[in-house]
Amino acid sequence: MKYLVFTIDSCRLALEVNKVREIIIPGLNAGTTPEKILSEKKMVFQDRKIPVIILADFLFDIPSNRPERFRIVVCEINDKAIGLLVDSADEIIRLSKENIISTDKRSQKLRTDFLDGKFVDDNREIFIVAPDKILNVIEAV
Repeated sequence: MKYLVFTIDSCRLALEVNKVREIIIPGLNAGTTPEKILSEKKMVFQDRKIPVIILADFLFDIPSNRPERFRIVVCEINDKAIGLLVDSADEIIRLSKENIISTDKRSQKLRTDFLDGKFVDDNREIFIVAPDKILNVIEAV
């Protein structure tokens, strides 16, 4: 499977590429100014408003720094378009299921209840995000 690798607060995370529709740089048009996205937690995507999830709010136990410049990864989850706010998105990797191990129930870095596992090699650790779990929490509220 292919994964889009992105960064939040210097932590490397990944999302299945087949769920990604587009990566947006806020500020390139009037509907996606960074200030508007952060205040409304919504943005215009293909002529409709979609929710924007500040992923760090779900993944970290303490508030993360909000970068001045960020990206929105627009995903299709359960037939719904949502935006995930990330610091940057910069790499596509290919992993087999055997390369992904389960995350510890307790992690010093992240809340593991929103993760599907992690990939570890000699040089890096990449956590696999489970956006459907985040979407379920949002829909329940």
